[in-house]
Amino acid sequence: MAAITYSRQGDYLLPNLIIPEEEEVHLGKYAYLRNQYLMKNRYGMYLNLLTAGTLNQHLLQTEEEAQMRMETEWKHLSSRWQRKRE
Repeated sequence: MAAITYSRQGDYLLPNLIIPEEEEVHLGKYAYLRNQYLMKNRYGMYLNLLTAGTLNQHLLQTEEEAQMRMETEWKHLSSRWQRKRE
């Protein structure tokens, strides 16, 4: 764990906090929706993920899971539709 350094601002010592750099990734609709939900309803969790540098990883995982669920649902619905047509 890195040592925390402080800088003087008037009469106060404030910690020098730096948010870790994350790799830029393309996030889709479901990742965007999850990000908005975290920011509005789970702000503590959002800040923890952001400061730990794992927010994009979490959002990417959410996007992948949602896409897999959508594909499964589409396959299920299309098979039901095909059976009704027969």
